[in-house]
Amino acid sequence: MKYFYFATPYTNYFKGREAAFGVACVEAARLVSTGVCVFSPVAHWHPLAIAGNMHAACPDFWDALNEPFMEHAVGLLVCTMTGWESSRGVAHEIKFFEKRKKMVAYVVPGMAGA
Repeated sequence: MKYFYFATPYTNYFKGREAAFGVACVEAARLVSTGVCVFSPVAHWHPLAIAGNMHAACPDFWDALNEPFMEHAVGLLVCTMTGWESSRGVAHEIKFFEKRKKMVAYVVPGMAGA
């Protein structure tokens, strides 16, 4: 199955991680409902991070988990929600995709206040 990797800010989101998770889920669902298949690492890993008390894990830990999904994705969709430009994780994801000459596109959130 072909899918896009869906990048959203998380750790330093100005409204907190729970709010970042909520926006990621809403925006990923919006894409899926229009027929765009996405993998959202924030939507996937946030519940596991809470259940496993893994929020203190270093960024390299999360990068290692995400990179196989990035490698197999056909492209990157970056959600331009508040904070995306200063997100270390989003920057890493963009660099990863650009280095492999995979498509990078930007998605404007459809949710007010995102």
